[in-house]
Amino acid sequence: SLAVACLVWAPVHCIAADPPVATCVSRDDSPTQTYQLASIGQVRITCPGGTTLANRGAEQADNGPTAEVYSEADAGKNVALNTLLVGGTYVRADANDNLTVSQLPTKAVTVLFLCNRQPGPGVGCWIAVEVAAQPPLGPQACTVGGSEVTLTVTAANATAQFACAATKNVFPEGTNVYNSDCKTETPLSTALPGATLTRGNMNALKIPTLPSAAKNLCFVCATNVGDEANQKCSVKINVSGSPQGGGNGSVGLTARAASALGILMVGAALVRNV
Repeated sequence: SLAVACLVWAPVHCIAADPPVATCVSRDDSPTQTYQLASIGQVRITCPGGTTLANRGAEQADNGPTAEVYSEADAGKNVALNTLLVGGTYVRADANDNLTVSQLPTKAVTVLFLCNRQPGPGVGCWIAVEVAAQPPLGPQACTVGGSEVTLTVTAANATAQFACAATKNVFPEGTNVYNSDCKTETPLSTALPGATLTRGNMNALKIPTLPSAAKNLCFVCATNVGDEANQKCSVKINVSGSPQGGGNGSVGLTARAASALGILMVGAALVRNV
């Protein structure tokens, strides 16, 4: 897992340990070296000597989603980061080039960076960052305004885990939950008898038994309950109906990993998808 003590997501800034480095080796065959990002976190993009990074970065974190990346190892396949990876920011600051992933994608996504030879012309090598898809039960973060994440519970004794950005609250408050429309409140004890929500940096919805019929629930990460749609992020939790004979579930990633993600979310602000 990533040894990141603190992430930097505007407008909240904090001192972070140096993130792990993703680099490549420049050769005549322009190889691609792949770095796997298995969870929310940050990686430093570093081109080798004799090359320079071709990707257009962003000087401020709130512009990071529109920074330039590549969808494949082809110099003509440059795209804005937010079209490829929702919840990703790429920022150049103090001579460092950091890719931050604040919200895991539904499906695995590969983001590429081009290291051009200097003096050119010619491609030296490619750095590929494979961002893993979110686990069905999480932990997952909901940080991108106007987006939604979905957690799926298919067995009893499962715990779905999610985090909001540090500047956001979880709605509805108290012991209620939203229906699938993410607007209509109902007591959690009515919607899903026996289920409990533990609130914190990492929110945990524990489901000891499956309902007789499938349930679709929702929580919302927002500053205020009346925020505009593009200022809040929805967490949808789909719970399967009980099969014959029941069954046991799991808690997604390990408790240690969930705890680490909860720590990472402290200091995270909403990344608006522009």
